[in-house]
Amino acid sequence: MKRWQSIALVLVISAATVLAICYGWSKHLQRKQEAAHQREVGYETMLRSYSTIITPGISRRQVEGLLHKRGDRFIGFPAYSEDSAYADLIKIAEEKDGWYCGPGSVNVAIRFETATNRRSSQDPSDNVKGVTLFKLFQDCM
Repeated sequence: MKRWQSIALVLVISAATVLAICYGWSKHLQRKQEAAHQREVGYETMLRSYSTIITPGISRRQVEGLLHKRGDRFIGFPAYSEDSAYADLIKIAEEKDGWYCGPGSVNVAIRFETATNRRSSQDPSDNVKGVTLFKLFQDCM
């Protein structure tokens, strides 16, 4: 009889341990999802702040002048598609995507239409096509 009691005690303790681990893991995932949601809300807020001052149709020269006045740092990024020019990326955050990617950056991308059909360079006369969020991750498998 004592042997059965020992086995029952081990099973009860094992089941309680598994339940505690599952509960803790679900709470961890819930906190992680809430944090990701808060980050996304912040990114959307930053996107709206740029979208209000950078509207479709204005020239690259005007945009980059405005960004320089504000002290925003940006880099040129190759064209999204065949009918677009280099985009200007403004880094607003860094993220770690998951186990399969290294660190990455979250950017506001100012997309331009090419004014001269040259996609290989940044022409001051290119016009804004849109402002979007763009995540750029490195070292992905």
